[in-house]
Amino acid sequence: MDIIFDLSDASGAVVGTMTRALVTLPRDRVELLGVRFRPGEAPAFLEQPAQETRDDSVALGEVWGALGRELADRLACAPGWRTRMALLERYLVRRLASAERRGQRARGAIARVLESRGDLRIDDLSLEVELGRRQLERAFQDLVGVTPKAFARIVRFRAVMSELGKTAREPRWAELAATFGYFDQAHLVREFQALAGLPPGALVRERATSHLSNTLDGPAPMVMARPPARGTQREDRERDTHPDRGAD
Repeated sequence: MDIIFDLSDASGAVVGTMTRALVTLPRDRVELLGVRFRPGEAPAFLEQPAQETRDDSVALGEVWGALGRELADRLACAPGWRTRMALLERYLVRRLASAERRGQRARGAIARVLESRGDLRIDDLSLEVELGRRQLERAFQDLVGVTPKAFARIVRFRAVMSELGKTAREPRWAELAATFGYFDQAHLVREFQALAGLPPGALVRERATSHLSNTLDGPAPMVMARPPARGTQREDRERDTHPDRGAD
């Protein structure tokens, strides 16, 4: 989860955990400042359950009220990046000092998913942290915004993307699938398509083009488009069902 400040118009937005690709639209010029929270930690700062912003972008003023709008304005007017970073850090530290810390067992479960790079069984995780499956699901929805299984899928996808960024050679997809616990190459391809909206080869080529552009001409100015309306509860449940591992 992130908080993104657009300094060009003194606005801020809370971006929830994303379970599908979100297309961005270019603008002539934009200056962004962002905070990325470790998984499970955003609710302590936002003071609301993570599932309220899943697959969505919400104006910071709707979450923090007048204080959120004031912070966005102060960051836009601040003289330079060091001043902005110091201001933002002070604000977040103050909020954390008064935040309610909850879900310690669930935090242990989140850490375990990250440690395993998403390659673990949720039933085993439930036993390991001594939380019933339903309790674990409710805790993950509150802290992360998605079910443990959906979170593990995202973590594993990000782990593969990180591995791809370490080498310039042509990826060996079958080898990657085995290394990261996918059933086979076809399973890996389906997961990439579901989470990124592109098959893995196309996504790698797109990232390479973007990195080349950033190197030559500076960061490409981008802004998030508002995602489509959230689906029904039934549609959300169906998105969390994977044909290879069963329903959550």
